[in-house]
Amino acid sequence: MALSFDHNTNVVTIPKADTTLVSAGPPEIRSYDVFEKLWKEIKAYEDDANGIALSDIQSHNTLVTVGGVTLAHVVRILSPWTLTFEAGTYQVNLTGANHNLLDVANTTTNPALRSANSAGLIQVSSGSGVTEQDKLDIADRVWDEVGAQHVTAGSLGKAVDDVLVDTAAMQPLIDVAVSSRTAPGAAMTLTTAERNAIATALLDLANGVETGITPRQLLRAIGAVLGGDDPSGGGTPAFKAIGDKTIPRVTVNASSTGVRTVTLTL
Repeated sequence: MALSFDHNTNVVTIPKADTTLVSAGPPEIRSYDVFEKLWKEIKAYEDDANGIALSDIQSHNTLVTVGGVTLAHVVRILSPWTLTFEAGTYQVNLTGANHNLLDVANTTTNPALRSANSAGLIQVSSGSGVTEQDKLDIADRVWDEVGAQHVTAGSLGKAVDDVLVDTAAMQPLIDVAVSSRTAPGAAMTLTTAERNAIATALLDLANGVETGITPRQLLRAIGAVLGGDDPSGGGTPAFKAIGDKTIPRVTVNASSTGVRTVTLTL
């Protein structure tokens, strides 16, 4: 997109698309190069057929080298012109030059404009230009940043936040008094429910005796044969469940050749 120029209101409008995304946030942070983006585009407009006959919108002091140090560009928007950034909830870091944009902006809060003006702002031709003190300051700022502002899914901040949440959930368990913990080798008393659960699990252990036969089922068969009723009179034995004569737990059938077939109802 491009800047728009309203000569009736003397407003230069800067679209959000002309800014560069730095961080999706929240808060969303973008950057805007005052020299490369703003000044060069205004200068091109002043030099074309529409703007060449009009009064200047900007003034520019170019790079100046003093004592081996190259001082940065200075860009000024001239009166009566003002600037408007496309409205939105985001922040814009103004870079690339010293400037007076905060003085001529129609709003500095929506979006929020952040200037890096400095009397010692220099133009870096090689390397990053970041000093050792800058590195220390950046490190301090990172460590002091509010973690809640950096919890975007998939980010390092979110991963750290998840660890803190898990740790907070574990803390009550960690803080239990040492005196309340059972010493290694000490006897422990199970509750009635715990004892019953263990007994039930053992009795109903699948294939615990034979394939398809649990300990509970085996005990039912043994109990029927040893202590249940057999009203057959010796014909076809049918041993009933102890305490319930309607359930034939073990029924024995013998063929004419003497082959016995045992039917279990367990």
